[in-house]
Amino acid sequence: MRVESWIQEAVESGARLLCGGKRVNSTIEPAVLVDVPASARISCEEVFGPVVAVYRYSSLEDAIARTNDTPFGLQAGIFTTNLPRAFSAAKKLHFGGVLINDVPCSAWTTCPTAALSTAASAAKALATLSRR
Repeated sequence: MRVESWIQEAVESGARLLCGGKRVNSTIEPAVLVDVPASARISCEEVFGPVVAVYRYSSLEDAIARTNDTPFGLQAGIFTTNLPRAFSAAKKLHFGGVLINDVPCSAWTTCPTAALSTAASAAKALATLSRR
């Protein structure tokens, strides 16, 4: 219900739902949203559901600034064929881990991270405590 309401809130605020977002029995279809306003919860909070918001940027610097504008930051990723640009972006992104042309590992508790944000700090603390 929460994920559905956040998707609906984003759409009512001007986002376009390209696909998914419907409930099928006890699950939500993966949703793809574009043109999501910065004020929508899906844009500024962790949804913890099968939702991706796609944003348009005028430059890589604009994308980095927008990506860093969050209290969360366990992982970020960049996909490019320009590795020097990827490494430059990785140095500027304020996240526990920055993936280049890859996707997150499946078990975050086994991934080494350097916590750089509220979410990353909490996740690292929980992972450390769970190993004791």
